[in-house]
Amino acid sequence: MSKSLELEDAFKKSCADFDHNALELNKQIKATQEELQMHKEKNDGHIAELEGIQERLKNITKKLQETGAEHKDCCGLVDSGSGDGDGDRRKDG
Repeated sequence: MSKSLELEDAFKKSCADFDHNALELNKQIKATQEELQMHKEKNDGHIAELEGIQERLKNITKKLQETGAEHKDCCGLVDSGSGDGDGDRRKDG
């Protein structure tokens, strides 16, 4: 009978150890999931911020192109085709 009691005690201890380990692993899983969710939310925030910056850059680029076109129209600048980039600055010689 002594052997049977030893086996029963060992089995109970093994089950208790398993339960304890399972609880610890579940705690770690939950903590990891929470950390992952925090990082996901943070990344989503960064993505939204970057999309906003990208949209502002598009708007700035568009305004710059429009302003450049208006400036050319206003000042009568026409590409002479020479490619030297001096434009009207060489009038005086």
